[in-house]
Amino acid sequence: MGKTEAQRQFFAEEKLYYTIGEASRIVGVKPFVLRYWETEFPAVRPQKSRANRRLYRRADIERLLAIRHLLYEKKFTIPGARRHMAEQEAGSAPDLSFLKSTREELAAEVKRGLHEIMDILQKKANAGGFTPPK
Repeated sequence: MGKTEAQRQFFAEEKLYYTIGEASRIVGVKPFVLRYWETEFPAVRPQKSRANRRLYRRADIERLLAIRHLLYEKKFTIPGARRHMAEQEAGSAPDLSFLKSTREELAAEVKRGLHEIMDILQKKANAGGFTPPK
């Protein structure tokens, strides 16, 4: 994922707090998505101002960027991303190297499996125990 202008500014500046609008521009999602993620990810708990407005710290935004990466780039489900984040924070992230399989490798594996099934069905048909559909 290429960095947006808002992300470049975020990494260059040293602000203590960011509003939900600033955080949403940096992360690249709408504010309602950030509010939803607060309900789904226990690690995302921005502070509230006296006026009850959300104030995100740098660590909050970095977590949100990680969540966005897991959901949008790695295609995790919300429960999967939540579990992954919890395991990372506990220091015991599982081996996710299996996710690096390419689309072609997965397609080849599915084809091999289908050919094995076809061979089994053909053997049963030749033995007289099964007639495959046409």
